[in-house]
Amino acid sequence: MRYAGLEKYKNATVIAGDVGFIGYFTGAQVCARNNPGLLFLTTSQLSGIAPFLDVKQFHSR
Repeated sequence: MRYAGLEKYKNATVIAGDVGFIGYFTGAQVCARNNPGLLFLTTSQLSGIAPFLDVKQFHSR
């Protein structure tokens, strides 16, 4: 994961199911309500936040 290119999110705000993991590898601020630049979630976690955030703007991999 260290070489997965996640460092490009260092100054971004991200939403992650595993905050410690993603926070460590990106160096990003992990928060749910500040216009995130990245969502790193399972399908069920994404469904859970969909009522509160327009998730259609993000691409899935």
